[in-house]
Amino acid sequence: ADARAIAVVGSGWIATEVSSALIGKYKGQKDIYLIQSTELPLERALGKEIGALLQKDHTDAGVKVLSS
Repeated sequence: ADARAIAVVGSGWIATEVSSALIGKYKGQKDIYLIQSTELPLERALGKEIGALLQKDHTDAGVKVLSS
C-alpha cells in the first residue's frame, strides 16, 4: 500500500516479533513504530534488564519505539 508508516501496538511477544519482521521487510521504505503501554518491551515477562536489551536491538534496527 501507499502507507508511509506502520504501527504495531503492544509490548508482548507477538508485537515485538511483528515489528522486527516489518523492519526487516520495509527498512528504508516505511517507518515502523512499536507503540507500547509499558516502559520496555516484554518488561512484564522478562524484566527491565532484558526489556532494555530488546528495545535497544529494535531501535538499532530502525524500529521507532513509543512508550506511554
